[in-house]
Amino acid sequence: MSLQRPRVYCIDGTNIVRVCCGYAGASFRRQEEADAARLLSALLQLCRSQDQDMDVELYFDGAARTLSSQGSPNLRVRFADELPADELIMDRVRLGRHEGRRVVVVTADSDLGRRAQEEGGRWIRCGQGQTLESVVGGLLRH
Repeated sequence: MSLQRPRVYCIDGTNIVRVCCGYAGASFRRQEEADAARLLSALLQLCRSQDQDMDVELYFDGAARTLSSQGSPNLRVRFADELPADELIMDRVRLGRHEGRRVVVVTADSDLGRRAQEEGGRWIRCGQGQTLESVVGGLLRH
């Protein structure tokens, strides 16, 4: 009997925060950072409750910021400084296929979702009207 390796969830953090929360006004950066921290907090709770049944990688565009995944060995935060986060996510999908792991991409970006499916990954769509917490809770259903 072989043990199945945990599924890998690649969360398109910048995309999810912007689509689910929406932004306007001069202080959108500060609000976006607060919502990114809220998403990270919800994912930390989920990962702690699932122990080692899942690996979650949360991707953000841009340089590293103060967000930290300390406290959960199965959650990693990645920042795409040189490349778009989409490219790092696609690299992870390809690596997962090579490793024989199921990789699930969570994004509202239909282009990224389709590309992930073409490379053998799964796609969980999220969109306007969803809360960050409902996106995170939806991971348990897939």
